[in-house]
Amino acid sequence: MRFTLDQLATFDCIARLGSFNAAARHMNLTQPTISQRVRELEMALGHPLFVRRGPRTQLTTEGETLLGPARDMLAMSQTIASRFSSATPLNGSLRFGSTDTFAHVCLAEMIERVEAIYPGISIAACVDNSAMINRLLQEGQIDIAVISQPEFGNDIVTSELGYNAMAWVAGSGLRLPAGPISAGTLAEQHLLLTAPPSRLHATVMNWFAEAGVTPRRISTCNSLFVIADMVDQGLAVGVLPVSAVRRQIAARRVRVLDVSPSLGGHRAALCYRRDNLSPGLQEVAQIVRDLVDKHQLFIP
Repeated sequence: MRFTLDQLATFDCIARLGSFNAAARHMNLTQPTISQRVRELEMALGHPLFVRRGPRTQLTTEGETLLGPARDMLAMSQTIASRFSSATPLNGSLRFGSTDTFAHVCLAEMIERVEAIYPGISIAACVDNSAMINRLLQEGQIDIAVISQPEFGNDIVTSELGYNAMAWVAGSGLRLPAGPISAGTLAEQHLLLTAPPSRLHATVMNWFAEAGVTPRRISTCNSLFVIADMVDQGLAVGVLPVSAVRRQIAARRVRVLDVSPSLGGHRAALCYRRDNLSPGLQEVAQIVRDLVDKHQLFIP
């Protein structure tokens, strides 16, 4: 048994308008085409679907039985077509990737703004290190992402968001030498860093290598904000984006260390696949930019 959506659409149109002629005019088809579709559908199902009553056409018992399922199938086909033929990925879902910094400060507000434009949208947020987000975006598993130190080819659009300043930080109660602190002094401390292959872990290890010293004790964690809490409690010295510990710094629970040479920072960028550029995705991109500016998340 095989039938087509065109046959079901023709069947539904005749049932609604009451005649083959009216259906032909409505669908901008010839009456022979309408009649052919009905014959083919009746042959596929093995039952007559219409009887003529003067100028009007009425459904048979089998036609009445078919009408509900046919309309359900047509509605489902329209839903599928709308989702996949539209120029925006936001009709049903958005896959968003982010590093901890943006997620902690802006993600909830971003979701609220996207939902205001697209009520009922499902958002899958992946918060991870930039190396992982980088890979997922290249593989097409996320639609758009905020990434630190992006490394992409021409297939990915990269829009700069600013400079994410990094700093050595310690709890206010942790005793460290006064004045500029050297890499050698820090190498003797218990250090808490993001886990490899994060960009930040690589930056710190390169910084020590350039100074010609090897840290004595390094612990790792995959969450910047767990690291921030542990540094706040005086458990270790950490390297964090300054924007991630603003509250602790303002409350004087955490202090930025005077370290020489300085650690520098990372470029932050908004990235999405070139073949996925759409009006909906551009709206999300603008929401991200607006929130970065509002919260002064990165240095221009």
